[in-house]
Amino acid sequence: MASIKTFAYKGTQPGQQSFLRDKLLDNPPRLLAVDIETRSLKDRSVVGIGFGLSPTEAIYVPVHSPAFTSAVLVLCDPGITKVYHNAMFDIPILFGIYNIIDTENVLDTMLMCNMEGLPQQLGEIALAFGMEIKKIKDILPARTTMDELPDDVVADKCCDDVMATMLVYEKLWPHVNHAYFRREMALIPVLMAMSLRGIRIDQERRQLLEDKLSLEVDFYRSLAEAEGFNPASTQQVAYILMQRGNHIPVQRNRKGYSASTDEEVLKKLDDPMAALVLNYRKTSKLLSTYVLPYKGQERGYTRFHLNAATGRISSTERNMQNIPPGPGSMDNPGVRTMFLPDSGCFTDLDFSQQELRALAYISQDPVMLDIFERGLDIHQQVADFMGIPRRVCKNVNFAAIYGASDETIMETAGITSIGKAHEVGIMWRTMFKEAARWIIQVQEQGICDGYVMTLQGRKLWLPGEFVEGESDRRRKAVNYPIQGSAAEITKDALLAVARAGHELVLQVHDELVIDGNIAEKELRGLGLEELAPFKCPISVAYYSRWQ
Repeated sequence: MASIKTFAYKGTQPGQQSFLRDKLLDNPPRLLAVDIETRSLKDRSVVGIGFGLSPTEAIYVPVHSPAFTSAVLVLCDPGITKVYHNAMFDIPILFGIYNIIDTENVLDTMLMCNMEGLPQQLGEIALAFGMEIKKIKDILPARTTMDELPDDVVADKCCDDVMATMLVYEKLWPHVNHAYFRREMALIPVLMAMSLRGIRIDQERRQLLEDKLSLEVDFYRSLAEAEGFNPASTQQVAYILMQRGNHIPVQRNRKGYSASTDEEVLKKLDDPMAALVLNYRKTSKLLSTYVLPYKGQERGYTRFHLNAATGRISSTERNMQNIPPGPGSMDNPGVRTMFLPDSGCFTDLDFSQQELRALAYISQDPVMLDIFERGLDIHQQVADFMGIPRRVCKNVNFAAIYGASDETIMETAGITSIGKAHEVGIMWRTMFKEAARWIIQVQEQGICDGYVMTLQGRKLWLPGEFVEGESDRRRKAVNYPIQGSAAEITKDALLAVARAGHELVLQVHDELVIDGNIAEKELRGLGLEELAPFKCPISVAYYSRWQ
């Protein structure tokens, strides 16, 4: 390995001081792997950058090197294809520091692994291809950070990572659906821009929410304490509910066996104490997860990712996709209302029942297709057929997206009797015979093949038989192609809106939030309703706060 003062070289040739300039700076290859080392996962200060020239040759440049800026400029060249493993981690960090980093001529081997049904951890997939690399825990002692390690140790780790990335690229690139993969890569600059721009926070509204929710949490806690238990303690909740005559299932966990007080269990209990605990948990979750973390912050941020099993875009740090909508009134404000547009107006674009429309098209169920073609309310149509409330039927329809088993209907629709759930399931399958037939067919085929397909031809791999039970695998065999096909519509819509020059703020499943007052006619002119092989109508609304 060459001297680390300026750079480190790892490869097949004897290290020379000229390698940095000869192999990277003056005449960089047209394709190279890139990996950054940061101080820690929480402190993402850059320690150095690694460049993989091949599976057997790499260069590492530490941040303190006089050549570091020149090395970064290599990443700004749009003519060089940059291969990352988890591009949505590295690129936003680099772009946040050096905002001329190229974000378009990019490939991501983690997404390649995802699309091919392979392990997504670099060390695991590299080992499958014959290369062993160290894990962070192998070189980083507890309670230390990467910048505290000797430069040569960090350099060795980073060089191994980028050589492994090049190996994975060479192994997988011939097998990837290139057209589909390129569309996914086109989303990276769009999602990165959304991640970095953030969304303005109204601290007065946030404080109002904090005060309101804190009072509610205290109220529910006081009611529970008056009954002699702490609603935050699962053991005490289980004890008090069993003492009151409720049947609480016992499940196995790492510590042995314990009574389950999961939401699905509590929802089935006809006991005001169960409802009290559910209300406490819901309110406490809103307060601790979605309100308190934004205290004192000017903007809220999230990180978007492309590697979900279903092909959906996911969100972490903090997950804004999970912030529930609320009524939004001053008397009862929803949590979303603390987020404000920079322009003074949000344009909210929402697709109508993407997943149910996808189910109708994929299964070619004539009744379901006719309901959508006539512009009828599918939930009301099912309610009228079954003679039960619309709100229950809405959840029954959503249960269909997860396989429509009796157990799924019970959990999704809140039906407490397995017999009633079975009856409702029979009525649903009677009304939508072809959809029911497709559900059985895709379950059998998915279990047999190990994967299912989206409308655009992406394979979505099911968990292995030793990873999950058959009932869960069957549920996912139905859900994955429906959710994955709906996600493809949303992704195409994101690209269309971004290419039209509009300022995207958030994506929440089938909803896009744009900062600015965009005419509905202009949005409809983008052809968003015709992105899928079936029509998926959009609704457009305007808000001064997110709703």
